[in-house]
Amino acid sequence: MNTLKKIIIGAGTSCFAMGISPLMAAPGDMGKSLTGDIRVVTKKQKKTVEVCFVLDTTGSMGGLISAAKQKIWSIASQISQLQGSPKIRFSLVAYRDKGDAYVTQLTNLNEDLDVVHSQLMKFHAGGGGDMPESVNQALNEAVTKVHWTEGNHVSRIIFLVGDAPPHMDYKQDVDYTVSCNLAKEKGITVNTVQCGNMRQTVQPWKHIARLGGGEYIVLPQDGGSVAISCPQDKPIADLTLQLNLSVIPYGDLKRQEQAKWKVDHSNAILKKNTEGNAWRAACLSNHSGSYKAFLGDNDLVSEWGDKKVDLKNLNSDFLPAKYKKLAQGDLVKLLDDKLKQRVKIKKEMDALITAREKHIAEEMAKKASGKGVAKNAFELSVQKLLKKQILPSDTTIR
Repeated sequence: MNTLKKIIIGAGTSCFAMGISPLMAAPGDMGKSLTGDIRVVTKKQKKTVEVCFVLDTTGSMGGLISAAKQKIWSIASQISQLQGSPKIRFSLVAYRDKGDAYVTQLTNLNEDLDVVHSQLMKFHAGGGGDMPESVNQALNEAVTKVHWTEGNHVSRIIFLVGDAPPHMDYKQDVDYTVSCNLAKEKGITVNTVQCGNMRQTVQPWKHIARLGGGEYIVLPQDGGSVAISCPQDKPIADLTLQLNLSVIPYGDLKRQEQAKWKVDHSNAILKKNTEGNAWRAACLSNHSGSYKAFLGDNDLVSEWGDKKVDLKNLNSDFLPAKYKKLAQGDLVKLLDDKLKQRVKIKKEMDALITAREKHIAEEMAKKASGKGVAKNAFELSVQKLLKKQILPSDTTIR
């Protein structure tokens, strides 16, 4: 039984564009998938969605890389709205060409989106200039070196983002046709998204999509991303700051440092990019369990709320120094008070997020009704594609 694995290869990094609607599979999508497998309804179980972004980071991609840094959380937010709130894992493969500062840089799948986002922030456009790029190597690494999860109910997706065709004269490269065939054997769907109108890119991008059982999309060079100012972004940032202040790092010193880093990373986002912070907040709000300041553990408040830690297994050695001297009753009261504070924050946050989604929907409708503006924006194209290709939580592949 093959698990459906999906790769979206796109020429242009604005693949992380905003979305406004939950990614629910359309009723007509039941039956045969793009890879020819048969979808059958089975007993519902926790779903995993794995997404690898393969990004051309050469000089011409500067605008798209900047957009990507802002939009990754909006993609995560859309996926998290799927029925069953699936587990989400992201990976990155940056690529340029031989002779540049690097050929590829791989960040493997990780459900900690703060870590993935921090790696994405390190990408800057540079190099290139001779048009063909190392697409073959990047695609092959996405298929063979990314640690995809085995098993049923896992959708695997890669966005390969670039605007230039692959070098076909590198003898040591694995030809994209081989990688596409291997992807098909593994149940991977390959989609291509071309940004810009470089005619030399059209044929190989269409060929890759056809071999991979996916789709080919053409977008403007900058991805056609739509920027919408939301009045809710500032109050969402204020609530995020309150949420971060409620964190109590918990675990050994390494885990405590990880928790502190996540709080610092979140604070940096909300100060520089309130839109990105709002999408991050929406993603966190969709997760089940106690309200979290970040994904993963290492925060005593969320672990206490999820009953992963209680008085029986609480390890005082895992507490920050200022909390170690607290009497047990005082610590319990502190944790309970922080949980109550988070319930209040979440209620306010959810109301703001709902109002924000409504505002974005209205603004997008206005833009779409204009002179073609936003109709081929990346966010709309990807949203449509994901609706068609991400399996609902109650289907599997035969």
